[in-house]
Amino acid sequence: MANKILLLVEGERKDVALMERMFEVYLPDKKKEIVPYKTNIYELYGELTKDYGEEGEFTDLLMVLREREKDKAKKKIFDEYYSDVILVFDFDPHDGSYSADKLQKMIAFFDNSTENGRLYVNYPMVESFCHIKSWEETPDEYNLRQTTREVLRAKQYKTIVNNESCCTDIRKYEKKEFDRIILLNLTKVLFLLGREGEAYDCSAPILEQVLRRACQRWEQEGLVDVLSTCILYVYEFYPRKVAVYKEAERWQDAGLKLLAVIKIRTLHFQSVARLQAQAMTFRLRRIRLYHLGKWLWCLRGSRLIWSRMRCCISISAPVWR
Repeated sequence: MANKILLLVEGERKDVALMERMFEVYLPDKKKEIVPYKTNIYELYGELTKDYGEEGEFTDLLMVLREREKDKAKKKIFDEYYSDVILVFDFDPHDGSYSADKLQKMIAFFDNSTENGRLYVNYPMVESFCHIKSWEETPDEYNLRQTTREVLRAKQYKTIVNNESCCTDIRKYEKKEFDRIILLNLTKVLFLLGREGEAYDCSAPILEQVLRRACQRWEQEGLVDVLSTCILYVYEFYPRKVAVYKEAERWQDAGLKLLAVIKIRTLHFQSVARLQAQAMTFRLRRIRLYHLGKWLWCLRGSRLIWSRMRCCISISAPVWR
């Protein structure tokens, strides 16, 4: 059975264009089906809970989408088998249906792409992925980017992005631009959680923690930190396709002092002695990070054993020398 990914996105223009371009750049041969939901995450929550109530279980996502689709030809999309399901929606805290509880239930349920699906929330909306003022922008600058309750309620955020962004045309994004955006958002996730210098652990409920913090900040301060999590999909599932090492080196050459922590988690370890190593941590400063590939060979006596590793890479926010 061939692997195919279902991507359920909120909008039918920007969201679709972004995911299409991202797959073209990183996963051109990957089979996928991109379906625009055409309304927000709060409406989706209502559809998922209408059968069993808010205290009950969620209705099967594919069943909901099949029943919602009016085009008989398109209904067949939801009869197919998908190895992974990805959901991409906006935070939209200014929406009248906003509910922190609903969002927390959603992201807790959709936490695994091969089971129920994996939910990526963009803050405050999908346009955050291009809210970068310069391709030379550093994490120190991006980490502090935010928007306010007044801007969102006045529906001015998209206009601000169009005025401030160094490139709003998704078609012009190449791998180096995506790599840079991914690195900026990886760094910001850890910055927001107060975990600078730690590893971005894909197996941890890190996106739930980001959402919880975002809800608290919105309710207490009326602020939203600009953050794109949907583009982290590639890094979480295909980390070697993202040139994090070279990008970090570029920032170092630009006069930044960068502390990188590389945490390598063993996902599958084949050896005669069934070695129990679960993780190794390397702390590096001012060295060429891409040489780390050599460490993926493990020495056991006189034997070289290849272990299939998955890298969890985190880069702390740089500070000027």
